[in-house]
Amino acid sequence: METINIYGGNRLAKPTKIREACRGIVVKEGNILLSYEPKSDQWMIPGGGVEADEGYESCCIRELAEETGFLVKPLFCYLTINEYYKGYLYPSRYFICKVVGQTERSLTEREVEEGLEPRWIPVDEAIKIFSRHQDHSLIETKRGMYLREFRALTAYCNAGAELLDLAMKHIYGNGVPEDNELAAELLIQAYELGHVEATYSLGICYHYGYGVTVDLAKAYDLYFEAASAGYGKGMELVGRFYNQGIYVKKDRTKAEYWLKKAMESSEPDVVEEARKELENNRESK
Repeated sequence: METINIYGGNRLAKPTKIREACRGIVVKEGNILLSYEPKSDQWMIPGGGVEADEGYESCCIRELAEETGFLVKPLFCYLTINEYYKGYLYPSRYFICKVVGQTERSLTEREVEEGLEPRWIPVDEAIKIFSRHQDHSLIETKRGMYLREFRALTAYCNAGAELLDLAMKHIYGNGVPEDNELAAELLIQAYELGHVEATYSLGICYHYGYGVTVDLAKAYDLYFEAASAGYGKGMELVGRFYNQGIYVKKDRTKAEYWLKKAMESSEPDVVEEARKELENNRESK
């Protein structure tokens, strides 16, 4: 997990008070869930302060339910941002979350006055909004918050490899409980980030039913997406699908095209599997 420190110009040499918070990153089909206050034209990643005797995941779940009306399942805490202002240390833990339901919102009096509402906007647009933190230099609280959210989303966009690594650990029970369902959920999040190997691995899950229901259509689409991005294992499996007529209609020309592409891979096992499948293609003619 990454840790980022942000130091305000008014910070004391040593903080005397700590105020912890948890925030949730919820992304679906390229859109992120944010909280928006129309009255002040202010955006923020939903979340808030940890209450007494409350766990971090529980705080994240409660805060997102209260602010947005969405019930979430925290999957992975990928980041802590420590902010130092005056005599305070404000640690914020950021969780990548999955929506699992909806509920009634429960807003504070201030949030009601500000007209706080949940909004889904493209991730790129959110990053652009928060990147303009210096435009709010006259309002220190807004400038600091936008800087924090910009750093959080930048780190999120680079979290694909960590998500893939944790997913594979859960598949094999390597240092963590074996949990195919959680592994698939983590791979879906990495796929949202465009991670090519995670795209292929998610295809494997749908192909063989690891943590999800078998769906050859989704498996093929994911393999094809990975293959189109130049991933050798994806190319070999797309070739195999066409060669054997798995989900798609048999097409030896397409099979040969993808298997030959796979043989250009730098991974010896991919080259060997593609070679064997290509030989089967020629023998069956």
